[in-house]
Amino acid sequence: ELQFQLDGHFPEKLHMEDIDFCVLLSNVVENAREALERVKEKRLFQIEVKCYRQWFYLNVRNSAVDEMIDFKHTSKQDKKVHGYGVQNMKRVVEKYHGSIQWNQRNGIVEVEIRLEVC
Repeated sequence: ELQFQLDGHFPEKLHMEDIDFCVLLSNVVENAREALERVKEKRLFQIEVKCYRQWFYLNVRNSAVDEMIDFKHTSKQDKKVHGYGVQNMKRVVEKYHGSIQWNQRNGIVEVEIRLEVC
C-alpha cells in the first residue's frame, strides 16, 4: 500500500531555468522511489510545494528502511556512474541562493529545499 499526498501547488512562474527545476524535482522523486522500493510495509510519499514571499519551498517526505542513510555518498555499487544527483541538486540550490537539508527519523526521510525564485 502506498499513501501519496500532494499539498500546495507549483507556481505558474518560477524565476529559474527549466533544466534546473527538472534536476531538483527528478532527483528528489527518483531518490524517494528508490527508498520506497525497499520498504515492505505501509509506504508514505508526500510532496509539499509553496511560494511564500520570494521563497519557493519543496519538501518531500517518504518512507525508508530504518538503517541510517549517508546523504553525502551513494549506496549503489558502481560509484563511478552514481552519486551525481545530490551534487547536482546542491549546485542548483547554490545557484538560486537557497538551502537543502536532509533529515531521517522514525522510518521517514525528508528533503527540504528552499530557493529564492518566486
